[in-house]
Amino acid sequence: MIRSETSSYKYYAYLANQWMRGTSLRELVANKIQWSKSGSDVGKVNDAIRDLFADLEDQLRYKYVKYTRLYSEVLRVVLLERGLLSRRCSRCTSSWNTGQRPRPSST
Repeated sequence: MIRSETSSYKYYAYLANQWMRGTSLRELVANKIQWSKSGSDVGKVNDAIRDLFADLEDQLRYKYVKYTRLYSEVLRVVLLERGLLSRRCSRCTSSWNTGQRPRPSST
């Protein structure tokens, strides 16, 4: 990922951004095929599609989510230690602990 000697993190950042914005799988596949310059070679196209699915599953859905959750937890602890986040904020702590978004208050 980011600590690698390659620039692959740029690709994963772009892919994550597209994925989170709701870009269709069809568009993601078309972009991957175009980027990999597979042309009309069926074998290369199939490899590009398999690579895309592996990137989505292995990198984004597992590693990026895992590391983002860890970063959020460390950030929460630092903010608590510095007094910038209330320990009594049930909206904040419940969402941090469960990995879910806080729900808007009914007031």
